[in-house]
Amino acid sequence: MPEVVAVELPADLAPWIPWLGHPEARAPLAIAAVAEHGSDLGFYPFADFSPELVAIRWARARDVPVIAIDLPVALRDAGPRAPHRRAPALTRALRAHVDATDDEDLWDRMVEARTAGADPERVRRAALLYGWAVRIAEHQAGGIAVRDRVRERHMRDALAAEVARGHRVAAVIGAFHAAALVPAPILWSTPTEVAPPPAAFVSSLHAYSFDLLDSRSGYPAGIRDPNWHQRLWQVLAAGEDVSALVAGCLVEIARDVRRAGHPAGVPDASAAGAMALALSRLRQLPAPGRRELVEAVQSALAQGELRGRGRVLARALERVLAGRQRGALAPGTPRSGLVPHVEALLAELRLPGPSTHAAQPTDLRLDPQR
Repeated sequence: MPEVVAVELPADLAPWIPWLGHPEARAPLAIAAVAEHGSDLGFYPFADFSPELVAIRWARARDVPVIAIDLPVALRDAGPRAPHRRAPALTRALRAHVDATDDEDLWDRMVEARTAGADPERVRRAALLYGWAVRIAEHQAGGIAVRDRVRERHMRDALAAEVARGHRVAAVIGAFHAAALVPAPILWSTPTEVAPPPAAFVSSLHAYSFDLLDSRSGYPAGIRDPNWHQRLWQVLAAGEDVSALVAGCLVEIARDVRRAGHPAGVPDASAAGAMALALSRLRQLPAPGRRELVEAVQSALAQGELRGRGRVLARALERVLAGRQRGALAPGTPRSGLVPHVEALLAELRLPGPSTHAAQPTDLRLDPQR
């Protein structure tokens, strides 16, 4: 058992860790950090299935210390962010091998879709293989970005310090960085840039929601269909059958279609379930995944109607797979950032706000000339 858990989170955001893992906090949650002058916003969302949050909760339950090892937010001005470059030949080969459409789908095909019933070590190795491949691609496309190398140097030094103290450390980091944090770094070089002077910043912990966490919301580091991942995580953690989860999702989707006035019954859902299962067997997967479910719905339930019925199906899929679940902060969580400022401004202007505890909505007429 590890004596210290290290997570990929800026070191100066460590004070939020106890509130992230608080038993009364409900995910999804997000930490926001921004420089005092308003630039260089950092955003760190966490869901129940986020490896960092799982590790934080596990450590809290066992009184194991948790440390944040990433480069502090105050020192983040260390060169441009990593460009989204990939070596075409390597990317094409990997995508063709697992029939993936993009990098997000590549992760899903290599790692996520093969987790049902898999040995944890196999899942870990698959994730490391993905990170290794992406790192090679970026190295071949011009080299690892300065900002990434500065961050990795900081993480490596933090881990080395814990090991020097005689601690057994479990590090929860992105697969891309793993090759840079081993004792003999691979595809890694010490940056020559001098760290900038610390900058003042403001951070805050917020309740977050699945519709914002979804990658199609515009957040570049989001995850596609977070409610599916939430439900899959719960099923796998309980040792239950993934096929039952697929069937449950199909029942909910068919119900939404009927509510919109379109026919969708047991035969339609049954056909979609059979197709999802057949696709997983054809692709040599242990169970149907998100992609198999979506393709089965498109084939068995859309009935070729891309506009009317297709739009209804799209809304149903959004509700069932993306979700709108919202988190909640634990009582006593420190408050900072924009929310306290807005509440103070509402009180100063004598406008309704959280402090008024109004039982009913209040209608106001504001005269801009006054």
